[in-house]
Amino acid sequence: MIFDKAVSFVLSHEKSYSKDPDDPGGETVWGISRRYHPSWSGWPLVDVFQNSKIFLITAVLSLVRDFYWSMWTKYLCDQLPRPVAFALFDSIVNCGPKAVKWLQKGIKDQENEIKIDGLIGPITISLAKKCQPWRLAMDLLGSRMKFYIGKRNSKYWDGWMIRVCDLIIEVSDTPR
Repeated sequence: MIFDKAVSFVLSHEKSYSKDPDDPGGETVWGISRRYHPSWSGWPLVDVFQNSKIFLITAVLSLVRDFYWSMWTKYLCDQLPRPVAFALFDSIVNCGPKAVKWLQKGIKDQENEIKIDGLIGPITISLAKKCQPWRLAMDLLGSRMKFYIGKRNSKYWDGWMIRVCDLIIEVSDTPR
């Protein structure tokens, strides 16, 4: 299932637990930021077990997967062509909902009329299915790289660029 592959990719690029003061997301567990997702059901476990990393990882892993499943379905990734779904999902995890605008820009670049409003629904899904999937995924990731270039001085920049390059490889191996 493409969702499982996408989540494995995310987990391979996110630390199990981080509390880096320089990270705009603040405290995170496998990419789930307390600052941006304060109501995530795993935070009470994190608060109790943060000093026992091994137990913390075991305790929250299924909650992490459930969180990402709700994100996958919220952004209708299951209705998109596989390479596009994979690219959109990881972009939302790493950059937030602005990734939907990048998707819509890619749709527009393939000569489709679409309002770039950052909302994903039946129109965006329908038009995405009319696009060339590989090209649409690359357009989305190109927008993501431009976003990162604006943050070139960040200590995370190298990791972000490696992640996008790894994602390009993953998407190219994703069955269409």
